Amino acid sequence: MPMFILKYKFAPHSYEEMNIYIGIVFGVTVMIGSILGSILAKKFSLQNLIIIGLILTGLGVVAAGFSPSIILYFTCIGFTGLALPIINIGIGGWFPQIVDRKMMGRVQGWINPINMLFHSLTLGAIALLYPTYLKIEWIHAIVGISLAVVGVYFAIILPKFRDEKSTTKVEIERGVSQ
Repeated sequence: MPMFILKYKFAPHSYEEMNIYIGIVFGVTVMIGSILGSILAKKFSLQNLIIIGLILTGLGVVAAGFSPSIILYFTCIGFTGLALPIINIGIGGWFPQIVDRKMMGRVQGWINPINMLFHSLTLGAIALLYPTYLKIEWIHAIVGISLAVVGVYFAIILPKFRDEKSTTKVEIERGVSQ
């Protein structure tokens, strides 16, 4: 998406060079976001990191798509780079807590192919729809809103699982003390 928006909106004659700068901005902010995410992991639950990260990343992608200038686009990409590692830290820390060790390899073995399938389907949809039916701004909007919607969905669903887990833990502790 950054290459398309650079080529067709912001920098048609220098989009290759600008794409390098976006890579630098994104890479640096992902590194900073990883440090920030590690600090936040001590203050927030892993589930909340996933939720917050998805919503912030989604908002950043939408804002990037509708940015009126290349500087603002770079800023939104940087914001997204800060928020994305928060999701990965949340998932990476929470995943071993919810998946049995015996099943970890099998579950991980399913995640990567499913992930690649949806990447391919998304790229195929973009190839079919862009630019005839969708502008690049709306592709950003669809991707960003999808991320934010998943974050809101998780905000509704995940606390139920946290409550179930804490109830089980309390029951186990009561059983041990009796």
